[in-house]
Amino acid sequence: VTSTNLVDVVVELTGSVDTTRCIHFVTDDCGMFADVPLTFVGTMAVATIEVPCGSWTKLCAKDEQHTKWSETTLSLVGTKYVADSTLVLDGGDTDNDGDVDINDVTWYLFQFGTPPAPGSCPYGAGPRDADFSNNGAIGSEDYAFLVDNWLTTSACSSCVSPSVSGGDRNRLSQSVRVHDAFTEAADLNDDGRVDVADVEVFEARHGLGNALSARMRATQR
Repeated sequence: VTSTNLVDVVVELTGSVDTTRCIHFVTDDCGMFADVPLTFVGTMAVATIEVPCGSWTKLCAKDEQHTKWSETTLSLVGTKYVADSTLVLDGGDTDNDGDVDINDVTWYLFQFGTPPAPGSCPYGAGPRDADFSNNGAIGSEDYAFLVDNWLTTSACSSCVSPSVSGGDRNRLSQSVRVHDAFTEAADLNDDGRVDVADVEVFEARHGLGNALSARMRATQR
């Protein structure tokens, strides 16, 4: 009898380069979890991890520093579990709340052009980070992650959703009032709010086209 179960997993970090990241795994019982540093070759990591011992049917995963959740069912094969599908982790969630909204865009605008924030394993309540490509800098390549995942949500279905239940976009923020140093830095047009207008200034300044601002305009309520 051991205190852990072995699980064979395949994890994909969408759009990543070779890296090692701390991945947070959660079983059916949300109180049972494991934080595991995984080495990715390109976007993929294939590993056998240890989770707390139990009778499990699901496994969730997240890079708590900057991806959304992904979930798979589990099969018991012999004495260990095997994930039934690849856990695909999409970047964009800088505040670890399960969605990609203006708060994540604001952090990207603020952090653009700087080195990534250091991480830890377990992540805990560590520093936010917008280096979604994991290439060692927050730059134009990270912009695409926000475009692709704007106003999308994720959660570990066995647990209470981090902030948004049932993919309810109406609860996601599309603007934020300037209230601290990083929102002030991201308020590029100095109107007291960070919103699509600041993204348009940012896109023009860095020659990024208008893919993100166009998506933001299309989803404005």
